[in-house]
Order: sequence, then structure tokens, then C-alpha cells
Amino acid sequence: MSQDSYKIELYKLWDDYSVSDGDQEQKIAIAIQKYIANLNARDAEDYYFWGNSVYSLNQARALEISHPLFRKALDIDKGYYLARLYSAHCYHDKGEYKEALEEYLLVNQADLEKDMPIWRTVKLNEQIGYCYAKLNQLDVAEQYFRKVVSSYITVENCELVPVQEAYECLPADHPLVSELKKAEEIHFT
Repeated sequence: MSQDSYKIELYKLWDDYSVSDGDQEQKIAIAIQKYIANLNARDAEDYYFWGNSVYSLNQARALEISHPLFRKALDIDKGYYLARLYSAHCYHDKGEYKEALEEYLLVNQADLEKDMPIWRTVKLNEQIGYCYAKLNQLDVAEQYFRKVVSSYITVENCELVPVQEAYECLPADHPLVSELKKAEEIHFT
């Protein structure tokens, strides 16, 4: 089977995928494994796409398989912001906050803002703040969480996702927690 036919098979499986269909998820995982076994990628986007396909399945070995694919994409194109973002997510998911922070800070936010919905940039700022907090740099973390508050005040309702990680690392009585809750309340009601 050629590389393109594996790609076509995987695109079709993703098109048919529904979160509640465990059997389809297994078929996707098998198709990804076949593709990776025959991977002769031509560019960074191929490696990113297959890494993201594995990462999105949330299976036990997803990070082990997807992270090297994101890193390979970055070997080919250091400026490929989506591979950089997902490499950072992998470090973040493994609790390697110093490495995650280094990657998050290298994401080209101008490209991210240009090509992706605004919630991605807002979430990136929250994740950067979270990493700083985990590295005991709460003063810097607060600067990023303030950017999140500002975004919630200025962005349309349908374009944001709820705050999660800021709440995990700030004390419940922290003034920013109150500001975040007020901004979310206004934004989501």
C-alpha cells in the first residue's frame, strides 16, 4: 500500500469517527500504526499530522508515539508552530514543565492568531502561566493569567474555552481567581 493510500484511508477513518465509537478509534489507531510503519514523509506537515492523529486518540501510548513525530517535524522545520505547540503539550502532559515552557515560548503566536481560532492563543497564555506557576515563578504566571482575563473581557462568547489550569495553581482567595470567575461568568452567560 502506498503512503498516499494510507493517508487516504486515515482521512476517511477520521471523517467517519465519532467520540463514542471505540471500535472506530481502534481502526484509526491501527491505520496510524500502519502509516507510521511505512512513513516516508516528505515534509514537517506529514509528521505533525500523524503525530496529532495519535495524540488526539488519548490512548496510553499516545505521547510515546506522537511526541517523536512532532520532534521530527521540528527537525525539518523549526518554525512550524503547530508541531512546536503539540511538542509543548506532550512535555506538559508528562509534567516536564521546564521543557514545556521552553517550547510554548517558541510558538509563533502571530501565526497561531492568524491561522487558528482565538481560543488557541488564550489557552496558550494560560498554559504558559501554568508552567511558570509549576516552576515556582508565580509573579510571571500572573502576567499570563492577566492576559487570559483580558481576552475574556474582549473576545466574543463563542470563541473561548473555559479556564482550567489557572485555577489549579492559584490559591482560591487569589484576586486573579475572582477576576477570572467574573470574566468567565460574563463571557459564558
